[in-house]
Amino acid sequence: MNVVDSQEAREKKKEKTMKASSVAGKRPEEMGKRVDTWQWMVAVLVSLAVFLDTGDVSIVNVALPTIKRDLQLTTTELPWVPGVSVLTYNAPDGGRIE
Repeated sequence: MNVVDSQEAREKKKEKTMKASSVAGKRPEEMGKRVDTWQWMVAVLVSLAVFLDTGDVSIVNVALPTIKRDLQLTTTELPWVPGVSVLTYNAPDGGRIE
């Protein structure tokens, strides 16, 4: 009886592992629609991020004369300001470099 129970348990386990995942049970049309939706969402998200990044850099560039005057930077130090701005404010993890 013990051997039979263990065989039944193994068979049930085997059936569970052999079952197809929920993705495999979908029709190809549904899978294609889902992939298209994700591709569009990713494209929109990346485009929005690029747009916001460009806007941030433009704002910093417009403010460079004021930043130069307030921080008393030299002309050779000024090009570092947009780069530092991008690294600290626009980096996905808040500018932390590890």
